[in-house]
Amino acid sequence: MSESVVPGLAPSGAGDRADIGGGSGSARAVRAMPLAVLPALRVRGSRCYRIVALDDRGRLAESAVIAALGWRPGQRLAIRVVEGVVLIEADGGGVFRLSRRCHVPLPAPVRRWCALGAGDRVLLVAEPARGRLTVYSLTALDGVLSSVHERVWGEAE
Repeated sequence: MSESVVPGLAPSGAGDRADIGGGSGSARAVRAMPLAVLPALRVRGSRCYRIVALDDRGRLAESAVIAALGWRPGQRLAIRVVEGVVLIEADGGGVFRLSRRCHVPLPAPVRRWCALGAGDRVLLVAEPARGRLTVYSLTALDGVLSSVHERVWGEAE
């Protein structure tokens, strides 16, 4: 039985062509697919995104997000819920605090209002320039993304 190679995406190398062989003596030149050019990341005022799971004690642990915000253990926090989205800000008079390991507490009433349980995944959006953290449950994300999803696919539910 003879083997053959199915050409896939050929990485661009020294030139703009790659040799893809299909067996002995049957090499042919194939134009390499160009790499996408990505836009530059915003440095000033950028956001930090992470998806994390809520632990069994109602806490969120994500060191990159906390570091981006510049928060330290014991940092006092104000936590509120607006339209099913958790809003957290550093607040010297806040009732809640970061744990010594910088875990963000989500109080039981907040978890109930947002229908969050242990192991549920959430999207964290840190805005270092504004010193705030937004927590989106999957239900909240679905609400935010539904209209965009329908628009880009050209369909309505």
